[in-house]
Amino acid sequence: MIGSSAIDYFAEPRTAIDRLLPGKVQAAGKVPDSPDEFRVLLLPEIHVDDLRDPYGHPYFIRTAAVARYSDRWIQTNQQVKTEPVTVWNRLIQIRSMGADGIPDTGDDFTVAVFSTVLQEVTVAGKTSTPSVHAIFTGNTGGISGVVTDPMGAVVPNVKIAATNAYTKLVYETATDSQGSYLLRDLPPGVYEVSVQSAGFMKNTTSDLLVRAQEAIEVNITPAARRRN
Repeated sequence: MIGSSAIDYFAEPRTAIDRLLPGKVQAAGKVPDSPDEFRVLLLPEIHVDDLRDPYGHPYFIRTAAVARYSDRWIQTNQQVKTEPVTVWNRLIQIRSMGADGIPDTGDDFTVAVFSTVLQEVTVAGKTSTPSVHAIFTGNTGGISGVVTDPMGAVVPNVKIAATNAYTKLVYETATDSQGSYLLRDLPPGVYEVSVQSAGFMKNTTSDLLVRAQEAIEVNITPAARRRN
């Protein structure tokens, strides 16, 4: 059963947790595995146990590791390869016990969902973990990856733009000192990612499907600009 109130009682705490959580996870170097670890991670700024639902009950937390099937995109110059991978996500839900005040019964409902990628496993069994733990809230997803030059060196300060194929909204970021980039809080849909940098040809990757609570990996090697 889903709560029927039109008032989002958890909007303010959800926003506060969403702002705090990425930095906390990066500082800790790991994603919380259990409800207790999640509570401790948010301290001292947020005391989850002090929050109350519309019925005056404390919220409870559930965590789970969830597997999804996806593709890793690798673009070199204008050639694109996709590699099927199994993506393991950590799912963290904050839930209300509903009117009966008993957890895990039919009137419970979720007030916030946070997720992050734990690891990716290829068909051959090769495992990789993200260099940046992207935290997603609710029904948003993201795109992450690394930009390298044709010699394999990372390229910092490269402008990355993702355009939603339906809404035409553009989301922008830039690569960091390690050549990594992350676009988070993207509405699910199909995107086109373009890369622009001095010394390189503009590079575009199309038909990228972003799903909720998942970051797809798009690694790009743009072609060097030819000198006249």
